[in-house]
Amino acid sequence: MTPIKYLAAFGFYFVCVPIQKHLRILFYGRYSKDEQRKFSIEDQLLYCKEFLTEMDVDVSSIDELSDRGTSGEHYSRPGIDQVLHGIAKRKWDLIICEDSSRLYRGIAPCMNLFSPAVDNGIRIICINDGVDTANDDWPQRLEDAQKHHGQDNYYTRYRIKRTQDGRWAMGAAMGPLRPGYERYLSNPVDHKDPKYDRIDQKWVETIRTVFMKIAAGLSLDAVARYLTEQALPKNSNAEIEEWSDRNVLTMIRCPIYRGGGKIPRKNIAQKAYDGQIRTDQKPGP
Repeated sequence: MTPIKYLAAFGFYFVCVPIQKHLRILFYGRYSKDEQRKFSIEDQLLYCKEFLTEMDVDVSSIDELSDRGTSGEHYSRPGIDQVLHGIAKRKWDLIICEDSSRLYRGIAPCMNLFSPAVDNGIRIICINDGVDTANDDWPQRLEDAQKHHGQDNYYTRYRIKRTQDGRWAMGAAMGPLRPGYERYLSNPVDHKDPKYDRIDQKWVETIRTVFMKIAAGLSLDAVARYLTEQALPKNSNAEIEEWSDRNVLTMIRCPIYRGGGKIPRKNIAQKAYDGQIRTDQKPGP
């Protein structure tokens, strides 16, 4: 089928079947990491609206569903679960998204969404993938697109691991910030450079007092109350601010607080062929 001529200027040659002007439309958006731009979903929605407007489709009323900071490899997500439920109820005439990886990363879960939608007469368009279920070649286009997205995800994973291994080897900060320490950029001009941890001088006396109280026989609970009163921040991933006896015990057992120097970093890997455990120690920050 020959594409509609007036669509050529917008570049969407894959759209061969006209889209009705008044439809029940669902937009779905997603991004993977909390660090990504918080306006990513809004950008995706605007992009899809511009696409539909070029098709002379009424975009004054569009349902919106999304999943923020969630991987497309997760089959069940709050937003996508509502999409699947709406498909079963034939809630929309058209579902539109930037590309199929926003829905899922993987051909099997994508097909599990697309197939019932097609069976229920719901059209799906993934703009950047050139996928439109109104065209007979949509399964092949979807499979090709998912292979492409999967390959990108595969190599991105290795790039991330390579970067983490490099920062680990140089002793850069990797985990949560410890109490009494501050994290700083090695190069303040470039925020992408590695960060390192160092003693925060304003907490030196507080932590020294902790060890003096323990040496004097004060209970862990009493020391925990002292630290809570002093408002010493706990590990940066702690869910509550109040100190507990277990938190105090962890601190006083830690070599870096006792003047034991750097904590050896351990890489633990299990050999597949004999089940033996190999431990490699690397200097910590």
